[in-house]
Amino acid sequence: MAKTELSTAAKQARAAYKKQWREANKEHISKYQKEWHNREENKGKRAIYQRNYWENVAKAAEVMNEEN
Repeated sequence: MAKTELSTAAKQARAAYKKQWREANKEHISKYQKEWHNREENKGKRAIYQRNYWENVAKAAEVMNEEN
């Protein structure tokens, strides 16, 4: 299945919706994250997830630099 690109207007609409949703659910999200971080089975996962996140950010930056 081919990945389709959203139009600029669609990207802006999605970003606005996500921002509104995050602000409306900020308390719930914060509570869930604190509970997740404090569960014993997740102690080692945090470092792994952070490493993977920053590796993906670096890859995305490389792609952006190559395109420009």
